[in-house]
Amino acid sequence: MLYLANPCGPAVIEQMRAGVIGLIDTPLQYMPTAVNQVHEVGGPWCADNSCFGADYPGDSRWFRWLCTRLWCQSSCLFAAAPDVVGDGPASLARSRRYLSTVRDLGFPVALVGQDGMEDLDLPWDDFDVLFIGGTTDWKLGPGALALAVQAKAEGKGLHMGRVNTWNRYLYALQMGCDSVDGTSLTYGPDKNLAVTLGWIRNGERLRRTGRLHRRSSRGGPQVPAQHQQSGSHQEQHPPGNADMDDRQQGEYTYDDDDKTSNHDDKRDHDTSMA
Repeated sequence: MLYLANPCGPAVIEQMRAGVIGLIDTPLQYMPTAVNQVHEVGGPWCADNSCFGADYPGDSRWFRWLCTRLWCQSSCLFAAAPDVVGDGPASLARSRRYLSTVRDLGFPVALVGQDGMEDLDLPWDDFDVLFIGGTTDWKLGPGALALAVQAKAEGKGLHMGRVNTWNRYLYALQMGCDSVDGTSLTYGPDKNLAVTLGWIRNGERLRRTGRLHRRSSRGGPQVPAQHQQSGSHQEQHPPGNADMDDRQQGEYTYDDDDKTSNHDDKRDHDTSMA
């Protein structure tokens, strides 16, 4: 599962150029030189829309910015259509207008899942990736899980936003995500790069050894057997090994919308959105 982040520092950029970590590019990207260092070698990246936050530049400027990325679209995992945070019906209405437009530019297009969207008739043929956004309660609940299962059944890619802890990373991995993104590297690249690389190594080890177990959506339905990895336990913790010590396994990495400790909180209790 690929972790995408901002290009914050030489060590992070080196990992992005090597394809170990992916790049988040946005209309508000403030490190154009670093971004181009990744784009010029074909590093994997996604085009986020910046709708999450108070500084969204508007649909027209977003589209003009996306057109400036045509030269590096061959390595783009997806471009997220504009959405409405926390409101599934309004978000679908807004995104639907741009799905075919983004595809016509040659980008795989992502529909951002928002609260309540599991109850809507989604245009599955019109997008390529389901991006799990929404409030945290929805993201970690049965609604998002139901959409994720359907997305896999439809042959779509699956991405989760705002993943800044091991528990959230593991939850996304167990959900079947192909990629995730977060801001933990932005707030401490020197310290958090080693932690993030440890998540990646441990996640791959769990997958490779058949120890990646699907946990429930906290009272919601279990993922059907055909979408599960082998194993029977509902809860997992990072395996002890030389790659991650106990401090790294439990350490919280800062996100501007989630300041709670993750050391012993399995759900990341917050009410923010991504």
